[in-house]
Amino acid sequence: MVSNYSQLSIKQFLLCKMISETEADPLQRNIRLLSEITGIEVERLENHFPIGELTAMLNDLGKLDNSLEDKKVRMTFRCGGKRFKVKWKQQELTASQYIDSTTFARSNPIEQIHNILASICVEVNWLGIERPYDGAKHKEVSELFYRLC
Repeated sequence: MVSNYSQLSIKQFLLCKMISETEADPLQRNIRLLSEITGIEVERLENHFPIGELTAMLNDLGKLDNSLEDKKVRMTFRCGGKRFKVKWKQQELTASQYIDSTTFARSNPIEQIHNILASICVEVNWLGIERPYDGAKHKEVSELFYRLC
């Protein structure tokens, strides 16, 4: 099981956020969160796990450390076998990157984080040389970030 929220994919994070906001019953909410984080179906957790083991897993879920570590944020990363660089300075963005990122940021930025990230990142080769931003590939990159990063 993950020990820190930073180990979740964007998809897992967004689903956990949705579960936390919509599930009123605390026990059911925690079981659904546990299911999402571990990949074990809710029905299997409820019916096939010994109560002691399930309680221990739920206690571990409560201990998840969501604090950010005190270290420098990396501006390059790998996802799906590709390397990307975040262009976080507004002055470094092309016009199409700026337009795409602000368009996605208008409507619930948390739920659009994979789209925003795909707008402000460029793929780099193994030497670190940036490839130009291609808005036509935005959906493909966004889906890659959503599923794997």
